Amino acid sequence: MMTKWEPLRDLLTFQDQVNRIFDLPAPENEGLDRDWVPAVDVFEDPEFIEIRAEIPGMDLKQVEISLDGDLLTIKGEKKVDADRKGKYQQVESVYGRFARSFKLPKLVDRDRIRATYQQGVLKLVLPKSEAVKPRSIAIEAQ
Repeated sequence: MMTKWEPLRDLLTFQDQVNRIFDLPAPENEGLDRDWVPAVDVFEDPEFIEIRAEIPGMDLKQVEISLDGDLLTIKGEKKVDADRKGKYQQVESVYGRFARSFKLPKLVDRDRIRATYQQGVLKLVLPKSEAVKPRSIAIEAQ
């Protein structure tokens, strides 16, 4: 099975492993304000393509979806709660900027793309054009 190489995530995971090996303390507020990559699932059926991005805890004012030609981009920034007093002892949540882009196939009806957000999941439904949907062809008797 092939997996997508994520250089930033792989590098951060490597740093975490080195810190554990040498039992190094985490820098103050580690994990805050660094780029991250949300998990994304892409599903296709005969009627539509669906993209689901996991972006829990996001303020939707900080999320942008754009379409430029065939390139659909989801980007945003998850900000740290600035009102909190004190210092983080452990940070496992991710904060900072993210961006994911997808090249859309010609079969997507760009005018009917819809996006919803529920329980931390951004869902985009990309309907297929009527011209490319599967259909039956009747056979005429002669």
